Amino acid sequence: MKGYFVSNMMKIVRKLELTAKAMHVYFYLAECSNINGECWPSKKTIAQACRVSVATVTRALRELEKAGMVISEPRHRLNNGQTSNRYTVFTEPQVAEPTERFYL
Repeated sequence: MKGYFVSNMMKIVRKLELTAKAMHVYFYLAECSNINGECWPSKKTIAQACRVSVATVTRALRELEKAGMVISEPRHRLNNGQTSNRYTVFTEPQVAEPTERFYL
C-alpha cells in the first residue's frame, strides 16, 4: 500500500509540474500531518528539515497553494501575536469553486 501511495503521489506532483523544492516541502508537510492532513510546523522548522532557506519555503508554499495541494492558514496567539501557520495537505489538487456570475 505504501509503495502505491508514493507512486500515485509522484504522478500527481509531476503532472502539476512542481519544482523539486516544492515537492520536498510537500512531502515534509505530508510526513508531519495528522489523519486530517493538518500540521503546524514553523517555516524555520520546515526550512531546517528540508535544508533550504526560509525564503525558499515561502516560495514553495506559494507554489503548493497555487497548485491546490496545500492550504496555509495563519494562527494567532491570544495577544494577537502570530504563531506557526496551520497547513492542510491534500492528496489531490483542490479546485476552487467557480464564483457565481450575475448578468444584467
